[in-house]
Amino acid sequence: MLQVEDVNCICVDWVGGSRTLYSIAANNIRVVGAEVAYFVDILQKNFGYSPANVHVIGHSLGSHAAGEAGKRKRGIGRITGLGMSQVAGHLDFFPNGGEQMPGCSKNALSQIVDLDGIWQGTRDFVACNHLRSYKYYTESILKRDGFAGYSASTYSTFSSGTGFPCSSSGCPLMGHYADSYSGVTSSSQKFYFNTGDQINSFA
Repeated sequence: MLQVEDVNCICVDWVGGSRTLYSIAANNIRVVGAEVAYFVDILQKNFGYSPANVHVIGHSLGSHAAGEAGKRKRGIGRITGLGMSQVAGHLDFFPNGGEQMPGCSKNALSQIVDLDGIWQGTRDFVACNHLRSYKYYTESILKRDGFAGYSASTYSTFSSGTGFPCSSSGCPLMGHYADSYSGVTSSSQKFYFNTGDQINSFA
């Protein structure tokens, strides 16, 4: 990120609250969200830094924590949730339909079933599909036009050719530059696209 922008990157370490039973970690997101909101408030009150300049990025449960921060501190400029399976924002992107990612072998280990067992020895090869979202985002930083999304109601309709060409507003770019899209509305919009199967060559 520092290669393309002059920004301060702050990492929230809540490993103590996340590496536990899923049900407990899910409850902890409210505490994490409150702490992030408090930090943004301190930046504003003590340093005159506008919340509008803050971009909060979260992955998986961290996405919910980011949303919680947004509820508690109004005016945060942008919230990005990665690894979300449901519609949750103004722009919702579902690469490869949002389920099976190219390069992730579909097997029992890739399916997260037991909620209370999600953190028990989870490794990249186990939750490959779920972890791809932050890798896509990382790649989008250096490949601005790499992940153009196309509007469609479902992945099946997208695959049949719906959404082409882009609207007069253009195609939104999934990832770091999604906020450059001029067609944002108050309603959620769903976008689909396909990716490659190799790291650093997803776009």
